[in-house]
Amino acid sequence: MNKADKHKEKMEKLTVKTEAKALRTARRNFSRLTENEIAQIIIGCAGKVHKLLGSGLSKSAYQECMGFVLNRTVLEIERRKMLPIMHKDVEPDGAFMVDFIANKKVILEIKAMDGPDDCLHAKMQTCLRHSGCKAGLIIDFNVDQLTNGIKRVINNNYRCRSLRIAPHN
Repeated sequence: MNKADKHKEKMEKLTVKTEAKALRTARRNFSRLTENEIAQIIIGCAGKVHKLLGSGLSKSAYQECMGFVLNRTVLEIERRKMLPIMHKDVEPDGAFMVDFIANKKVILEIKAMDGPDDCLHAKMQTCLRHSGCKAGLIIDFNVDQLTNGIKRVINNNYRCRSLRIAPHN
């Protein structure tokens, strides 16, 4: 083996070590991402999907594409997650289902509808309260410009991390 081959082999080993180290660092640091950083990544992915597909398709088409694109990021994604609630020690079946939860910090709801729906904002607030997440995104793909279809919702009761509903007086 000549000198050039030895140098090439040494550089390849160094590159593999560097890439492995970068991957370990990324996996370690992804849990440290803030809600704003996670939301930026999600909005970037939504932009790619909207640019590729445009508007006018069904919700399930956008969900599938968003799931594919989000899984290729550093985010830990949970799809179609059920959020249980408790009321007086009774757990209703299927109380809330959300489209995506990213890094256990941000809830993402995908929509493909005409016009605003105030009910979605209330649902997102309730999901945030019961999940303990701090932020949520409602992304409506049925718009010409995606920036007009993004709605960010913040949990007003972020300290309330319990999955129990307080009884009404």
